[in-house]
Amino acid sequence: DFGECLTNIYVTQDEIEKLSTRLRALSKRPMDASSPVLHTELQELGIRVCGICEPSTYKGTGFAFRKRKPVPWTLAELASHKMIDSRTAGFLSYLVDNQNSILITGPRSSGKTSLLTALILEMPRNSRIIIIEDTPEIPVNDLRALGFKIEHLKTEALAKGFEISTEDALRTSLRLGDSILVIGEVRGPEAK
Repeated sequence: DFGECLTNIYVTQDEIEKLSTRLRALSKRPMDASSPVLHTELQELGIRVCGICEPSTYKGTGFAFRKRKPVPWTLAELASHKMIDSRTAGFLSYLVDNQNSILITGPRSSGKTSLLTALILEMPRNSRIIIIEDTPEIPVNDLRALGFKIEHLKTEALAKGFEISTEDALRTSLRLGDSILVIGEVRGPEAK
């Protein structure tokens, strides 16, 4: 309702270190000099976290926390909140019904994932949907609870360990047969 808000909360360096340690433990991922970027989600809170530390920063550690809406947006809700007009909502629904490819672009926090989730809600529940993401943003568990058949491929832009690259995930999904393919956050060669 209010966009980005300022706060009067300030944290000490010691508190940042404790937070970093806690996030590493929860995510089971490193965040150190050899792996200075951390992407994780605190699922029980519906909060996505991105952290960065030295040597990828000139000095210090930084975090971004983003809370998503607990129930996915629908096209009707987006229209009722004047985020899109009803004609655009109808047109997008028509495009999904006719199995058109759709590219959603925009700056950070512009509602790309919210719109994408609303479009997924327009897809037939009996269709197989394959979602490829390197950072989990689409509320897959909520969509599954609504009856959607979703395969959620875990990828990493630069594969580390058990994740596969986004390019490999795309190739694999194309081999899985007749499915609806949803790719979140295109950042690399898979965009071609």
